Amino acid sequence: MPKRQPLWIGVVAASAIVLSACSGGGSGSSQSSGPVQIDTNATLRIAHSNNAAANFDPPNDAGFNGDFQFHTMVYDRLLQVDVKNAVQPMLATEYKFDAAGTTLTLTLRTGVKFTDGTPFNAAAVVANLQRAQKTGTVTATALSKLSSIEASGDSTVILKLTKAEPAFIYTLTSTAGFMISPAAFADSAKLAKTPVGTGPYTLTSADTALTYDFTRNPGYWDTSQQFPAKARNQLILSEQARLSALQTNAVDQTSLSAVTADQAKNSGLQVSTVQSISPLALLLNDKLAPLDNPDVRRAISIGIDRNAVNAGLNGHCQPLQQPFPEGISGHTKDSINYNVTEAKRLISTAGANGATIKLLSINLEPHATITDILQAQLTALGFNVVQTKIEANLGRRTFSEGGYHAFLIGTTATAPDPTAYLDGFAFGAANPGTKNYPELLALVNTARVQPLGSAARDTEFGKVTTYLLDKPVWVPVCAPEHTYVGSKNLVGLTSMSYTNVQTSGADPSHLQIKVGS
Repeated sequence: MPKRQPLWIGVVAASAIVLSACSGGGSGSSQSSGPVQIDTNATLRIAHSNNAAANFDPPNDAGFNGDFQFHTMVYDRLLQVDVKNAVQPMLATEYKFDAAGTTLTLTLRTGVKFTDGTPFNAAAVVANLQRAQKTGTVTATALSKLSSIEASGDSTVILKLTKAEPAFIYTLTSTAGFMISPAAFADSAKLAKTPVGTGPYTLTSADTALTYDFTRNPGYWDTSQQFPAKARNQLILSEQARLSALQTNAVDQTSLSAVTADQAKNSGLQVSTVQSISPLALLLNDKLAPLDNPDVRRAISIGIDRNAVNAGLNGHCQPLQQPFPEGISGHTKDSINYNVTEAKRLISTAGANGATIKLLSINLEPHATITDILQAQLTALGFNVVQTKIEANLGRRTFSEGGYHAFLIGTTATAPDPTAYLDGFAFGAANPGTKNYPELLALVNTARVQPLGSAARDTEFGKVTTYLLDKPVWVPVCAPEHTYVGSKNLVGLTSMSYTNVQTSGADPSHLQIKVGS
């Protein structure tokens, strides 16, 4: 298990001389290399576009993907991923599977306390994971693979899995891995608004305008990191307004669509563009006719013109038909099968000409633009498409109620592994359909026990890909670019983790400000 490499090295002072972390998983404008002077009295100003109040109780946060950016400010996870999606230590300093792959032992960091003074130890980890495993939490499915959670002394936790699950390690780097003070569990309503973690900041205020103010945690365990004295994350819903705020030095960091980011580059701002591993896709409800027929679902997959979608976004959304994007096990190099004639034949044979497709979309870009393009394409295939646009924060919940045939959404992967897509969008809560795919389930169960990074895992998940191309459960459309923009004085833009998962889910907690901003 490799040791965690600090993103910056510094000394404790009002201003610290550090080596800026200038390499990372992005492209675009880059930061200058060499020592820079960090202002530890500064306020880090972030603009977000999450138009719903944050819930600071991660396992009970129905909007957990969008709130990840807030959670990372106040909570640490047991493990974390770096900019290359490699698992690294955090509150757990080491992890090890046994030979059978069914027992995972975690060695914990010692001397850490929650901000209410409660010690972080093995008992706290057990309490957190047991709570996050309960039915009704957003983390229950991810943790359902655990058969037991045991403390061995103060600094060791032993997790037993129902069967070998190499990718389970990623679960502890995401929402299920956030550690909350067990003393705060008694009042869940208070916890949702008043987080108690071990993170680099504490929440000092949150208002109805969805502005969140944070203060540096003076007792933070990682003394190699130099944090600004304060941080503010404020709602600016309009992309143009967020860009303007950066251009006028009103904020230090935000995310933009790739199209708007072109303007940021021309303004001399820092721009980091990352290819997403969370493709935009049509989720399908196979409880509703005609999508109960797999041939109709296949017709949609081969009948939509992904190149036209990409062109509509000025080339910023890489066409994708396979269930897993490039870089994920099971992805193949096969070209896209676009065949309108065959799609129409399948629809006609199924008796689905003129069938109504209720299409749900959200008023967020690029989703809105892509959904409009898809509506026209599906109409051309012979469907009667009725589109409904709603607020972005209502999308997943509304689709889960089962009244719509299809919904365009980012298939947010909580891990760079096929199981993250399958557990969420085939067999999980994101699928309001039947979830009854015995042949697919058998293929997945064979694939998921293969070692991470092995040829066997690629081969077995390749079979899953073949199945889903023939009998889609969801229909991938394209993999967008995630674009992060920072002021000239921001340090660490290209070192944020989770940037290729979801723009509102990136981790901004270790960003810094240069002296002179």
